[in-house]
Amino acid sequence: MAASLRQFFEGEFSETDWGILASDLGEDLGSVILRHDRLLRSLRFGDPDYELAIVQVLTQLRRDTPGILDLLTEDERFEPWLRKNDPSKHAILYGAGHLLITTSQTTSFNTQIDIDRFITRITDDIHTDPEAAIGSAKEMVEAVLKNILIEAGEQNPAGDVLQLMRRVQAYLQLHRTDVAPTAEGYETIVRTLSNLGQLVQGIAELRNSYGTGHGAPSPSGITGKHARLAVGSAATLATFLMETLQEIRAGRRSGPF
Repeated sequence: MAASLRQFFEGEFSETDWGILASDLGEDLGSVILRHDRLLRSLRFGDPDYELAIVQVLTQLRRDTPGILDLLTEDERFEPWLRKNDPSKHAILYGAGHLLITTSQTTSFNTQIDIDRFITRITDDIHTDPEAAIGSAKEMVEAVLKNILIEAGEQNPAGDVLQLMRRVQAYLQLHRTDVAPTAEGYETIVRTLSNLGQLVQGIAELRNSYGTGHGAPSPSGITGKHARLAVGSAATLATFLMETLQEIRAGRRSGPF
């Protein structure tokens, strides 16, 4: 993270940007920036020690305030910069959507659902509108569940997201009764399958409490880190369900469930 931030600041920050950041951080932390003897001067004159000055500033900020790097990534320019310059790190930092649900995985999925559209919308909202990102994450899971049920033969799948999930588990043979009691790690597998429903319920409850669509109070206090948690969970679940569906289509199952 520190290395990415250093590169971001080195390539994107102007003297004015440093001044704004110092003001936003407050007098004590801001002084780390403004009183550094080389940072702004090196930037102003293009001196070769500018990179070292940035490292020194970031090191001091981290020493004074653990967790400060997470705050610094809230700059609205950092996410698109990281997406362009380090896609793998972007996938890890900004949610599992880009890492887990790729175009190659979704091209054979039911065309009634546009996963890529959900991912784009969610990614754009994680920092600028985390409540909307949580709402979109829940909508993505619900869309995946309904499309699986349509493939299972339901004309117009109805019910709340937990009811949909239970029917999907039955169709995908992901219910505890589908696991052989003699399977190695039987109790762990059963517990994991039960937690799938709890995960769906958790995403839905987050959306109801903080996401868009239910008149959530504003501001809610939700930030990018909360949205990434919901998005990562939703993307992981959606991917697992789609991969299981594809295995059933191909007439094969891998692993104990």
